[in-house]
Amino acid sequence: MMGGHDVDEIYWWKGKGFSTLQGRTTMPAIAALNESIASTIDKARPAYAVPAHCAARNARIAHGEGKSVGDYAFQRPEGAASIYRGSPDFDGSVIDAATVLLNELKLGQGEATDILSIGLSATDYIGHGFGTEGLEMCIQMSELDRSLGEFFDILDGEGIDYVVMLTADHGGLDLPERMSLQGVPTAARIDPNLNARTIGKKVAEGLQISGDKPVLFADGPFGDYYVSTDLSEMQRKQVKDSAIALIAAHAQVEMVLDRDEIAATDVPRGSPEEWTLKQRARASFHPDRSGDFVVLLKKGITPIATTARGYVATHGSPWDYDRRVPLLFWHQGIRHFEQPLSVMTVDIAPTLGALVGVEIPADETDGQCLDIDGGAANSCE
Repeated sequence: MMGGHDVDEIYWWKGKGFSTLQGRTTMPAIAALNESIASTIDKARPAYAVPAHCAARNARIAHGEGKSVGDYAFQRPEGAASIYRGSPDFDGSVIDAATVLLNELKLGQGEATDILSIGLSATDYIGHGFGTEGLEMCIQMSELDRSLGEFFDILDGEGIDYVVMLTADHGGLDLPERMSLQGVPTAARIDPNLNARTIGKKVAEGLQISGDKPVLFADGPFGDYYVSTDLSEMQRKQVKDSAIALIAAHAQVEMVLDRDEIAATDVPRGSPEEWTLKQRARASFHPDRSGDFVVLLKKGITPIATTARGYVATHGSPWDYDRRVPLLFWHQGIRHFEQPLSVMTVDIAPTLGALVGVEIPADETDGQCLDIDGGAANSCE
């Protein structure tokens, strides 16, 4: 997605190195980087030094059975390559690959504008595995900042005129075990019985629907729920109505919305933080793919019942802690300022398009160009 349909070079992580599309040859310099990574990835790694500003976050938080987070500094034993991806080392390798592309393709050194998209995803893995407010995330943010700084130093050293755009695909919520100690007494893990399988069985029994096939499906305890299409139309309506009533009555559920109710709602406009929950659901609704009803959990409820599989925290709720992301544009010619009103990620494309002289018709995007120069001039013109 970051490269479009006719990308010159594209690489993504695959186990112990970077891979490209089938039918393409891996650039020799990337192959050399892969060899370097493979030679060290299985070796033991000492802990990162704890930055002074991270010391206050160095506190063990127990979760699950005999497990904890909050005091880990990414040390790895011999043969632990499988946890490399969930560490600052991973983003460092991605930036190393970006540096290879910068040098090999001589990006920014020709007449045309070049685009280099870098996906730095260690933050996501660390957030899921350790939470968003502990020592682990603090070290990750510090190391990511340092790695990006070194990359920008390379661009500066080459005398390249460049624009940086930084954003994320979602926010996140810390693990409830730590939040409950930090002024969020309502933070909790989801009731393990709040899921499509358990609710579906209860509904089927109440409606006396026989058979072993499930009547309700969902990927998790929240979001889209689907009623089995093997049922008759009357049965499907009965199952949906009964399931909605049961789920809506649960103490951890904020709201359950029928798909017809969502579809009848106008697509929201204006500032996203002012949208109602129903409008937020409508903005994510697709008539051919969305569920028969949508379940929205209360604030602070983590939709992971057990941490046995390694994930302690996640995202995806309609609340702002999951919806809000940073949006940063930087260039030497841009005067520093912060926009106090909300903007949206769909504004990125027309904003960058204006900077490089690519006109994007207003009716072809949901976003709008942002005037980011901070002065009398208009970067959108």
